[in-house]
Amino acid sequence: MSALAIRSVIINDFHRELPKHGYTVSEIHAEPTPFNHQLWYLCAKTEHGFVLTYRSIWDGDQWEQWIELPRDQAPLRSLANNYQLPNKMNVVLEDWYTCLTTDDGALNVIDLRLGKRYGWEDEHAPFVFIYNLWHTDDHALGWSMNKPEGRYDFGRLKTLFARITGRISENRLQHAVSIETEVHD
Repeated sequence: MSALAIRSVIINDFHRELPKHGYTVSEIHAEPTPFNHQLWYLCAKTEHGFVLTYRSIWDGDQWEQWIELPRDQAPLRSLANNYQLPNKMNVVLEDWYTCLTTDDGALNVIDLRLGKRYGWEDEHAPFVFIYNLWHTDDHALGWSMNKPEGRYDFGRLKTLFARITGRISENRLQHAVSIETEVHD
């Protein structure tokens, strides 16, 4: 029950804060970070993209830096018109993803619902789920899921618990919204 109450407070805070920065929000997705329900990953769906951040019930008036990603779903939809995408991918992604075309012509489809691995401590952390899609030699669609390895250790747990209690490092405080141009995998 406490997790549902905290989730509701966190989402309402984000809903109130986003319009102050010019965002019109259609929906917010929230996921707790590992081992707790006081620090949450938030992903807001806006008219043109997504806004991502982490928020603890103990953050007060401080906000962690926001990351803005484009709502670039056209590359996957164009593949879907020509190729049969696996049903699993259609079910899993719903409308919470963005796409990035790689230098070698492959397509990375980033599922935004679970955020970044250790994203509360590292803005360059990889996203938890990235689907790699490519055309095979026989013009079929190949795909695989890239999931970064877990590396929980006492040092990471220490930073997680510090962040849970509302301690946001100075370089992670929101002074301005950052727009992420690269998606790290």
